[in-house]
Amino acid sequence: MHTQVNRYFILGVSVLLLCHSMAQSNTTNIANRDQKTTNSRAEILLQSSLRYALDHDSCRFYLEALMKDAEEHQLSHYAIKAHYLLGKHFLLTLQTAKAKHHYHQAWLQAAEVKDYEQQGFASDGLALTYLEERILDSALMSFQHSYQVFQSKGFPQNLWAPLLGMSRVYKNQGNYAAAKKFGDEALALVDDTDHISRTVLLNHMLSLTRDFKKVRDYAFYFDQYAETIDPLKMSFDNTHKIAHYVVTEDPVLRAQEILSVIADLGTTSGMTAISSYYNLGSTYLDLREWKKAAEAFQHGLLRNEQTRRSLAFRHALYAGLIDAYSGIGDHQEALYWFRRKIASEDSIAQSANNALINELQIKYETARKEQTILTQELALERSMRQRRMTLISLLLVAGLAISIFLAQSRRLHFQRTIAQQESELHRQRIQELQHQNKLLSLTAMIAGQEEERKRLANDIHDGLGGTLAMVKIQFERLGELLNDPVAIAEYQRTRVVLEETGNEVRRIAHNMMPHTLMKMGLIPALEDLANNIQFVNGLRVSLKCIDITGQLSEEKEVVLYRITQELCNNVIKHAEASKLLIQLSQYNGTFSLVVEDNGKGFIRDDNKQPGMGITSISSRVDYLNGNLDIASQPGKGTSVTIEFPA
Repeated sequence: MHTQVNRYFILGVSVLLLCHSMAQSNTTNIANRDQKTTNSRAEILLQSSLRYALDHDSCRFYLEALMKDAEEHQLSHYAIKAHYLLGKHFLLTLQTAKAKHHYHQAWLQAAEVKDYEQQGFASDGLALTYLEERILDSALMSFQHSYQVFQSKGFPQNLWAPLLGMSRVYKNQGNYAAAKKFGDEALALVDDTDHISRTVLLNHMLSLTRDFKKVRDYAFYFDQYAETIDPLKMSFDNTHKIAHYVVTEDPVLRAQEILSVIADLGTTSGMTAISSYYNLGSTYLDLREWKKAAEAFQHGLLRNEQTRRSLAFRHALYAGLIDAYSGIGDHQEALYWFRRKIASEDSIAQSANNALINELQIKYETARKEQTILTQELALERSMRQRRMTLISLLLVAGLAISIFLAQSRRLHFQRTIAQQESELHRQRIQELQHQNKLLSLTAMIAGQEEERKRLANDIHDGLGGTLAMVKIQFERLGELLNDPVAIAEYQRTRVVLEETGNEVRRIAHNMMPHTLMKMGLIPALEDLANNIQFVNGLRVSLKCIDITGQLSEEKEVVLYRITQELCNNVIKHAEASKLLIQLSQYNGTFSLVVEDNGKGFIRDDNKQPGMGITSISSRVDYLNGNLDIASQPGKGTSVTIEFPA
């Protein structure tokens, strides 16, 4: 239990020491910063956290506010301090995981801005956390890193802290020699006027020597401890038990051990000797050896007068002498020492009153300073609130102006959009009307052409065809009257010409208006067309009709037949092909016509005026509201694809 209390005492004093050092550094550096308002707020938060160091919740609140403010305004100096002090806070409250996180963040940010002193402190804090967790190897490594940073970067005043840490690690490992070595090195680096640091170190050395039962070393360090602290603040309860190493319960043996210690101390007049004589006198009182007890208390009183004249010890020794002389039966001597004890108590009370007055004066000065800081904080807060209100007002005015501007811009944009949409609709309407007029013209033209073709086909078939038939009949009758061989041969030649003329007339009439198309529909007409081309022109024609389930109107069938007829004529006239493919298919309400050959092909020239055939085909495709695609390469034939809705 004593070791644990001592550990937390060291940690507490350490954090107060480091906070005090950092606060002084802040006061020096803050005047040189440019961002006065932001830095003042950060400084106030830092000072507030230091004032409330013993109030864990308040301290953490101010430190977290400082960390947030420093990171928001990129004040790395304050952010590092906030992380470091938060690490100390969580270490003291035994939240080691959070402590390590903040120490690590402080180390990283200090390394980034090359703040080597804070980097060394962060390593020392990490080491203390590892020590608390009993991870001794990691603790020793971090203490060594802290020492190297302080030594190499020119901070000798801080070297004692990692040396103390290494001593504590070796103490936990049971290595007394190494622990004492590093503790002595730390003490040698601390100035005699630095009472806080020396007190921390001497407390550790006393704990070390007591735990390892090193009597002389303990006496040596306790005398230094007694020279360091204020005698008025040295409680008798903590000092009269200096000789903790005497643990024997048997008073006889205990007296012998104390005498051995006194013999080892020789003529030393330090606090260890005074404590030893007091404990020896108390032991003789237990043994009811009153004279020996009185002699021991007298020796202790003599040593006390020779050294620091501790009021607490003097008072205790007087009480021992009263008990001793009362036991002897010398009531007059006991009364003498009783009066001395009363006078000592008055002296102690006066000293305590003086100390209380000094303490109250310090508290008053501290309260006055805190009131001054609070006034400054309120003034700063009012100033910042006024600035915020001014900024908010300006932002509201600017926001209102921007809102009006945006609303006006949106209204103008909306008007322009409406105008553009109306213009686009008007243009589309004109295009639609033009397209409709074009379709009407095409419809009228195609209808007129087909009507004219039908009339001419009927005239040729019924008129010229009938006449030629009558001529053929009459001509055959004349042939029956001929007997001359020459005349008969001429007759036969003329008869062949007459038959060919009749066939040509029928072909022309058929091409102008196929009888099959009118009577049986599109597909039989296409089959008839393919057979005629194959028979007359010698091409191998392949006709494929795929999934034709829909029914086209008579006008569309005629137009599609004319397109197919024109494409086949182009193949016959220009392609020099041996194969011809005609494919008609239907898919999802769309008809597709493909006419493909294996002829010589050609190079398309979009800038060249198309021929009458292509122009006629394009017009008929437009009439069908379809698309025309022509693909051709020299030597690879030509493929024409037409797609149109049913």
